[in-house]
Amino acid sequence: MRSGIHPDDMPHWLEARNSRDSREVEFRWRHPDGHIRWFRTRTGQTMVKGNPQTDFGVVQDITTERAARERLAEQLKLLQNIAARVPGIFYQARLTPDGRSELGYINDAVRELFDEDAEALMRDPRKLFRVLHPDDRERVVSTLARSAKHLLPWRETYRVMLPKLGLRWLSLESTPQREPDGSVVWHGLATDVTEARLDAQRRDRLNRMLAAITQAQSVFIEAEDKRRAFEGLLDAFLNVTGSGYGFLGEGLHDEQDRPYLRTHAMTDISWDEASRLAYASHADTGMEFRNLHTLFGHALRTGETVIANEPRHDPRAGGMPGGHPGLNAFLGIPLAVGERLVAMVGLANQPGGYSADDVAFLQPLLGALRQLVLAWRHHGERLRTSAQLEATSALLAEKSAALQVTLDSINQGLVKIDPEGRVSVYNRRFLELLDLPDEMMRQRPMHDDVVAYQAKRGDFGPDFAWVEPQARDYVALDPQADLPQQYWRRTRSGRTLEIHTFRFPQGGLVRTYADVTSYIQTQEALRGERQRLAWVLEATRPGIWETNLADGSMQINDRWAEMLGYTRAELEPVDHKTWSSRVHPEDLPRAVAARERHTSGELPYYECDLRLRHKDGHWVWVNSRGRVHQRDAQDRALYMSGTHLDISERVEAQEQIRALNTGLEQRVRERTAELERSMRDMEAISYSIAHDLRAPLRSVNGFAQLLAEEELQRLSESGREMFLRISRSARNMGQMITDMLELLRVVQVELEPRPVDMTALAHAVAEALGPQAPQVTVDVGELPEAMGDATLLRQVLSNLVDNAMKYSRQQAEPRVRVGYDPALHAYFVRDNGIGFDMARSAKLFGLFQRLHADSEVPGMGVGLAIVSRIVERHGGRVWAESAPGQGATFWFSLPRA
Repeated sequence: MRSGIHPDDMPHWLEARNSRDSREVEFRWRHPDGHIRWFRTRTGQTMVKGNPQTDFGVVQDITTERAARERLAEQLKLLQNIAARVPGIFYQARLTPDGRSELGYINDAVRELFDEDAEALMRDPRKLFRVLHPDDRERVVSTLARSAKHLLPWRETYRVMLPKLGLRWLSLESTPQREPDGSVVWHGLATDVTEARLDAQRRDRLNRMLAAITQAQSVFIEAEDKRRAFEGLLDAFLNVTGSGYGFLGEGLHDEQDRPYLRTHAMTDISWDEASRLAYASHADTGMEFRNLHTLFGHALRTGETVIANEPRHDPRAGGMPGGHPGLNAFLGIPLAVGERLVAMVGLANQPGGYSADDVAFLQPLLGALRQLVLAWRHHGERLRTSAQLEATSALLAEKSAALQVTLDSINQGLVKIDPEGRVSVYNRRFLELLDLPDEMMRQRPMHDDVVAYQAKRGDFGPDFAWVEPQARDYVALDPQADLPQQYWRRTRSGRTLEIHTFRFPQGGLVRTYADVTSYIQTQEALRGERQRLAWVLEATRPGIWETNLADGSMQINDRWAEMLGYTRAELEPVDHKTWSSRVHPEDLPRAVAARERHTSGELPYYECDLRLRHKDGHWVWVNSRGRVHQRDAQDRALYMSGTHLDISERVEAQEQIRALNTGLEQRVRERTAELERSMRDMEAISYSIAHDLRAPLRSVNGFAQLLAEEELQRLSESGREMFLRISRSARNMGQMITDMLELLRVVQVELEPRPVDMTALAHAVAEALGPQAPQVTVDVGELPEAMGDATLLRQVLSNLVDNAMKYSRQQAEPRVRVGYDPALHAYFVRDNGIGFDMARSAKLFGLFQRLHADSEVPGMGVGLAIVSRIVERHGGRVWAESAPGQGATFWFSLPRA
């Protein structure tokens, strides 16, 4: 290409080529046939971060345009000579005060443009407004009115629709002036700028096309989503053609080599919910079109460009679904590489339809689309190759990790040594058993170096004593020593290892290290167990038996026969009948049933006490015990073994115990009857106390009250003193009766143990007793629940808290604490009162026993006795701790809920 550039144009071409600033350069080029051609070129450069700069350029053959321009220049010379007299269409226009338009003058040049005589236009100037393009009419009239109103120069470019020339662009310039009569007169020049306008539009379309290509290439290189490049390219196709909608797609072939289309960019022309869903669902993957009996299908099938400006009447069309936007014109351009379809562009509804010129004009965009599709395919291949590589690498890493996990999970140490004697593979168990540092083994040392390291550290014991003799020369690295296939050794930690070696035919070996410490310990324990079993058998001397449940044969030991007075030889051959024929008839069904329940899996073992007939005729009591130790594939019992123990002495002792129990039960029944009589007597006493004693006591208290009210003042001093003693004694008698009844109720009431919230119960007692001694502070801690009768336990807390209040209320700051000691598993009530001497604590819980005089602390000595009875009935105990002047603590334990 460069060699054909005209020498005079070469400097300008090189300057533009090196600058790459998209400037336009026109240059001459000599065709191989000798003719000179004119070209126009633009050279640019893509700037994409992270990628090398890419040059691009467009070359356009403008020979015809250059020739036209040269001819135009020649005509221009002629026109320049004429322009001195007739410079375009000169005119004088007038707008009268009443709104009429007049043409005062227009030259004959108007005929060439408007195909009208100047005189005709002057007679009817409205013809000039009738040819105004509808889209421009309002603007032209508005700017003309503004020019007339403000006497502003009128400059306007607008379109006219002429009968012969069609659409033309006019450029007008005129200056208004106002006449004395109020009219506005314009003198101006109108020129036809259609060609210049169209040329500018062509250049603009070309520039936008090149910019779109550059943008699409940049987006494809930079963006992760390559479809954005296709979408930008589709926008360029639509913009430069003015099409309503369209698509860009990749040409593919199915298994039968039939072409079909997969879109990479498509205008959203959905017209209902179904089409909107279809468009949205294929936004990422593209839509596929396989119907070849359509306009674009014809292009796919034949590889020919399809131009259809009347699609409804085109025989190649296949129709459209209902609701589809209108199709007034269609352009389908297939793109191929060689003879293979690679891409296709489809455009619809360009105003005025499509032509072959559109296809020629779109060649740069079509070339960009072809390259973009090929790049897309290469990109897909790279992605697939990368994905396969990643998958293979991941699989390899997964398999390697799985192998290492497998090696690390086995219970044996393992090491692989290559033919050169270097450690190549090992697992964690190998490091643990030999106590080797991982840092050293990661260096893949020589195996002899590892053995030397262990020897230096003393891993093989003094003089290799911890290694079996046949392997000592080997671990001493004697070059003449043979590698043992298997040997044992001990470690510094006391383990015993069994080492096995497996050689590979091609060289190298694998060595395994098994910790057999537990096996050796088990063997030693088994020997000890066997010895203990022998001692047990010797001490208990059981009869041992084994039965084949399939054929009924039996094996017994000498003791089995000896229990029945036989030798084993006397009972040969032994089978199941040997046993069943000697079982007591009353015991045999029970023994058989117990055995069947075990063999069926219902019981874990078989056991039955039964009688066997002795050789001399008496019955021997035997405990027969055993279990199935072998079953077949259907879980049927095959073999059963067990023991016979002579329990005749035990049965005899049990009979004696049974006789004693019978006598004991009789005594219990008699004692129970006595207790029931005592309880009935106590009920009678309670009734007598409650009614027979209280009635006269109430009379005494009543008469004493009357005497106190009516006669007390008339008694002498000594008489009043005696009267008051009688009253106090009567009241004390009433309180004693009440306390005795309460004690009898506690003894007689039937317990109903339930979980009791002791914390809530203590708070309730403290609130109830608080008003009696408001100066006493009662603290209740967290108390665990107890199992008992809530009513009786409330009585326990009430008596203890009331007692504590009475004994502490004389203090300056009396305090009572209710709590629980987890270490003693006991509840407590503690006060800071006067306390007592522990030497007298034996009287605390006795009935009517008091440690202080009535004058110090009131009471009858029954409250603590009631507490003791209630706690004992709950299976607990009660005790106290105190010292004079240091308060007292009363403890009691109860079953926990």
